[in-house]
Amino acid sequence: ELHGLPLLRHWTLMEAMQFTHHIATRMQTWREVGQKWLKSFLVNMNIPPKQFLGSYTRLHPEVVPRLKDKLPEKCLNYNLNAHVLTYEGFEMQYKHDMRYLAQDYVLAITAMLGKPRAEGLDARTI
Repeated sequence: ELHGLPLLRHWTLMEAMQFTHHIATRMQTWREVGQKWLKSFLVNMNIPPKQFLGSYTRLHPEVVPRLKDKLPEKCLNYNLNAHVLTYEGFEMQYKHDMRYLAQDYVLAITAMLGKPRAEGLDARTI
């Protein structure tokens, strides 16, 4: 499973990869050249731009297995570690609503903890 891609079920495949710490630092996706590298990485996995720029939840059914199969091989060509992107994790789903990955919650809590505190607040008042 692709648990190493943050908020994958809420973003596009391109956005999830772009904001993954490992890919962002290796490809420098905040630069134009890094964006080009990321697009070429996805195209080299035979994923059409229409698919990787669209919602992950609406990817063509053939794309997801292709992504999982080709990721380890293509990561070597781009100096990426496939194990960072494909670790074991767990997800939660209630009835037929959206599924939430454990990593999504970790990212949300990390963002909340990193927010600056308002003056006069301490741990007892939160």
